[in-house]
Amino acid sequence: MMRGLGSVIILLALGYIHWVFKPTTITIRQAPRVGISPVTTSIVPLTADDIARGLLANPTISIDPKQLETIYTLRVSFAEQQSEIDQLSDKLGQDAQQLLYKVHSQ
Repeated sequence: MMRGLGSVIILLALGYIHWVFKPTTITIRQAPRVGISPVTTSIVPLTADDIARGLLANPTISIDPKQLETIYTLRVSFAEQQSEIDQLSDKLGQDAQQLLYKVHSQ
């Protein structure tokens, strides 16, 4: 009996808060990604960053410039696509919130 009464009181309080206070959304923009965060601690093939660090540490190392250019191009492309996905995800969330607010207000 007390549990049911407590649930009803909480439901009424939440309904009152929702009715009195209109929800507002604050969106914080992030700067676009400029690199790729590590996703694993396992040993992976060398990346352009690893090769650049190695060349700084030991300039006698040689690497095929074409392979280095390909790696760099792929990493930049991936970072740009990831940034685009993040922006689209933010926009989808904002659109969904606006849609829910419009449906709720009708």
